Amino acid sequence: ETLKACKIFRKLQPLNISIEKQFSIIPKIKGEYHSFPTVVKEGNQLLMAVRSAKVDVDQPHGREGEVRLYHSTVDAPEAWQQVPLEFVNNGEWELDAILSSAGGQLRLVSRHFRHEVYNDCFLSNFKLEDLAKDKLLLEKMPIQIEEMNLAAIYGHLQQAADGALLLPLYGLLPGSGQITSPGLYHSYDQGKSWSLRSILVDSGQVGKYLNELSMVQLAEGEWLGLVRDNHDPCNMCQLRSVDDGYSWELKESGLYGHAPMLCKTPMGVVAIYRDVGRLEASVSIAHFDRGLDQWSHLGVVRSYSGNRYNGGYGDVVSLGANRIFVLYYLSDEDESPWVEGAVVELQ
Repeated sequence: ETLKACKIFRKLQPLNISIEKQFSIIPKIKGEYHSFPTVVKEGNQLLMAVRSAKVDVDQPHGREGEVRLYHSTVDAPEAWQQVPLEFVNNGEWELDAILSSAGGQLRLVSRHFRHEVYNDCFLSNFKLEDLAKDKLLLEKMPIQIEEMNLAAIYGHLQQAADGALLLPLYGLLPGSGQITSPGLYHSYDQGKSWSLRSILVDSGQVGKYLNELSMVQLAEGEWLGLVRDNHDPCNMCQLRSVDDGYSWELKESGLYGHAPMLCKTPMGVVAIYRDVGRLEASVSIAHFDRGLDQWSHLGVVRSYSGNRYNGGYGDVVSLGANRIFVLYYLSDEDESPWVEGAVVELQ
């Protein structure tokens, strides 16, 4: 009976986090704007995509951005080297740098964005062995969708149980004004063409303003997502699907923040996000209890003193057992964001 009680007690104990080590990845350089880092793990390799630009107070997140790739290892996640990268059809003013591993390939989503001038999204596919070349040469395939006016892609690409490549994004539905909704598109030809799989939820019908969506697969055909609500107090919403992404159930998560990114670990699903539930701008970690179908805040990884909207986006991968690697970007009063990382233990 005592042993049984101890097991129940341990099961009820909430997780928390312990930071094993924390380090700079791309240091602060005044006048430079490093942002939106994403990461994937392939075996012992870590691969990171970052968008780097120049500070410009008249342009959201700076100007003349470009996507850069870096690689490291699980054994030394603080040591990064830049990957020589060139696009066949390069463009100016890049914004996003969303790196994913899905369907046996690495996928890089980028976006040509200039405020009120253009907003075009692209997908580039490559394999890990391509990094051994003198220069990684990628071709951008335009991402063209119907049924909604694409605002931006957010979250990692995934592979569905039926083999489709899944693309989470958000945009404007007909008659929605300027209120975006999250959508999920699928491709059966490696991203050459896309079709609508589902509008996860129509923001106008639920009185919300939903945009940034991240999702992970809990089991075959079962998906879990978190999505940002731009309406104060920014209670992120949970989304769940049991039919491989064709229909979704929505509820508030109890986490207050922006820009969630999810990761499946041996300890369960964890999320990194810009925490707006505190006085100080912060990057926080949360955990999903599948049995209780609820989220809990585990702790703050890093706080920062600059404008909340010039920092806070991050990403996370599992290092196995109870360890995760997180990275994120921060700012201070100089508003020249930089990128940091940390190895975190889930306790």
